Amino acid sequence: MKKQIKVNKLIRSEKHPLVSVIVVNYNDKVFIKKCLSSVLNTNYPRFEVIFVDNASTDGSLFLVKKLFENDKRLKIVCNNRNLGFAEGNNIGIKKAKGDYIVFLNCDTEVNPNWLIELIREMESDPLVGAAQSKLLRLQNQKRIDSYVDSAGGFIDFYAFSINRHGKNRVEFEKVMEIFYAAGAAMAIKRTVLTKVGFFDPEFFFSGEDVDLCWRVYLSGYKVILVPSSLVYHASSGGRAHTSETLLFHGCKNHIMLLLKNYETRNLEKYFIPYLVLVCSFIFYFSLKRDCKKSIAYIKAIVWSLLNFGYIWRARLRVQYLVRKLPDQELFPRFYPASIHRYLKRTLI
Repeated sequence: MKKQIKVNKLIRSEKHPLVSVIVVNYNDKVFIKKCLSSVLNTNYPRFEVIFVDNASTDGSLFLVKKLFENDKRLKIVCNNRNLGFAEGNNIGIKKAKGDYIVFLNCDTEVNPNWLIELIREMESDPLVGAAQSKLLRLQNQKRIDSYVDSAGGFIDFYAFSINRHGKNRVEFEKVMEIFYAAGAAMAIKRTVLTKVGFFDPEFFFSGEDVDLCWRVYLSGYKVILVPSSLVYHASSGGRAHTSETLLFHGCKNHIMLLLKNYETRNLEKYFIPYLVLVCSFIFYFSLKRDCKKSIAYIKAIVWSLLNFGYIWRARLRVQYLVRKLPDQELFPRFYPASIHRYLKRTLI
């Protein structure tokens, strides 16, 4: 009852922060109708939806124009090529007018009150920079989604994502601090985004949400999970990409993640072991005659060397323009480092 009173109070309030919901699409025709229908039926008085199409070829853009073009809350942005999740969202941010920016995957459907709950919690604490909705399975809406960050993301000291769940747990039913908000359903205050910067476009996809939230923490803000904000997720991310493409982006993005965000002494401590690990993967997959995977890792290292100037400039921006807190203050939010955990997940 108290929660409903708070919700109604927000709805009746004369001051509603404008929210911009950005949905980036690339050949997601199978999901896009239900996704946008659910978002446009959200019980929140002031929001806009920015639909960014990354040069889809499956007719999804035509479908969106046919079904939703007359809705004044919807803006359609068409890119002439696939710019990936990170840059696609950045383009949406540039078109957005909201006080809050929300990133939402195409393969989702939202509870009508998802935005009310999300904004209410973020408005209640000035130190909250970003927040995540709880992701439940679209096919089984009583279970947490299978993604490792469905109830908030955490990493260890090597920046490997930690899977804290698999079943519903009591801790996921309360607002709690997390390390990063999953890009599938993430909200961030525009004022914070202005301070920490947009998604790094070179991430393309995978790890861009970790990188952004790491900067949020470094700037002195925090990230929370809002479990009463419910989003249903089909977990289709990466289905259009080969395993070698996923390995390439995952590895190069991991290298950037460590190089950009750690202080020098911790960079030496955690980056070098990660690089040794990558080299061991190259050797292992070569022995297994799985040349495609070996080449994917080699390409990631070569890409990082060729683009080292870009990565280093990005590091300098983070360390000198964004950072307000030392690593030591963030470490209590990290899980114990375990390369063994990642080896088991990758090789078995």
